[in-house]
Amino acid sequence: MKYSDNAIIIKEYRDAFRKYADRGIIDMDDYLKHSFNFQIHRLEQVVEAWNGVIPAYRQSQFFITLIKKGRGEKTIGHFSFPIQKNTLLIIPQNVAQSSNYRSLQRIG
Repeated sequence: MKYSDNAIIIKEYRDAFRKYADRGIIDMDDYLKHSFNFQIHRLEQVVEAWNGVIPAYRQSQFFITLIKKGRGEKTIGHFSFPIQKNTLLIIPQNVAQSSNYRSLQRIG
């Protein structure tokens, strides 16, 4: 994936989150213009684009995320837990999730 493609996808997520966050859980498959089998992003770029708060959403892809640094809170389904150094998240498809990152500058 080229960097320009990465920026476009992040912008699509940001726009959907801003527009539909007040409607409850956002079904991202309904709002993304580009479909994909997988994507790779640096988490700090994604979190920065949304000022650390990612509203509840779900999507038909699996998510695998490694938090190397930083802190926050993640909600997956009905479970909430702290995000801390060396946290590995594996989220099945179509499971609602949200995040609140408190130390943006230290997430890697």
